[in-house]
Amino acid sequence: PVAKALEQMQGQGYREIACGGFSAGCDMLLRALTRKPVRCDLLLLQSPWIPFLESEGKAAVQALQQKNVKLKIFCGACDEDCLPMAKQLYEAAREAGVAAELVIQEGLRHQFAEKTVVEELLSTKTAEGEQK
Repeated sequence: PVAKALEQMQGQGYREIACGGFSAGCDMLLRALTRKPVRCDLLLLQSPWIPFLESEGKAAVQALQQKNVKLKIFCGACDEDCLPMAKQLYEAAREAGVAAELVIQEGLRHQFAEKTVVEELLSTKTAEGEQK
């Protein structure tokens, strides 16, 4: 379903395509970006549970690099399952030259912060004078 949705968005005239996932949804997004010829300009991953890294981590990072995807990873400091995977993806992406950012959210486990990632991005864009 994720890959199909991404494929349907291609060629629709969007100036930028941002994709976001939570937990296993992050794994599905990485699989789609690795295996399909789809465009994504910004990839937002919250509490990424990404076992895909074990089998195809190198290919996933290479796809992000080749497609010039900006990567923003958000993960709770107390998320014992996902934080190691978030750090692994971040480090591999940075080494490959991907524009990547890792935000470790203090006091959080496997959850969204009180102020969501989307709200944070919208407030940043608005502050920069761009449209919502």
